[in-house]
Amino acid sequence: MKKRALKYLKGQCLMALATSSPRGEPHCSAMLYVVDDDFNFYFVTREKTRKAEHLAQNPEVALTIGFESPMNVQARGTVRMIEDEALQADLFVKLADAGSAVKDFWPPVLRIEAGQYLLYRMEPRWVRVLDLEDAKVNEAEAPLYEIIP
Repeated sequence: MKKRALKYLKGQCLMALATSSPRGEPHCSAMLYVVDDDFNFYFVTREKTRKAEHLAQNPEVALTIGFESPMNVQARGTVRMIEDEALQADLFVKLADAGSAVKDFWPPVLRIEAGQYLLYRMEPRWVRVLDLEDAKVNEAEAPLYEIIP
């Protein structure tokens, strides 16, 4: 299941990312992402966005990928800002490539004026996969797999 989930995630590029303020006020955003072989998720936002403000004070996030497919991936983990310039350059290219694969999609992060770009890595505490492709769904058992930890 791990290999299938990773292949699926690498074929997608949009996620819903949930953050929360220090007071617990939730915020959810559609985001471009890329994922590495260890299920670390990478994304970019601008420094003066609500996401960046939340992440600076509360690095715990959740995400969901797969809205119109038989597979859905959910994860929860901790976000860290990436400051290594070589890694930033590589990730900007990968994120741009991911975004250009979606027809008629122009990411909001490119259109808003909210300070400089900030790159983040989400290291998952857990990753769960709902796989409805091959499984027969019944009331007694959902085809939900926890692949991390």
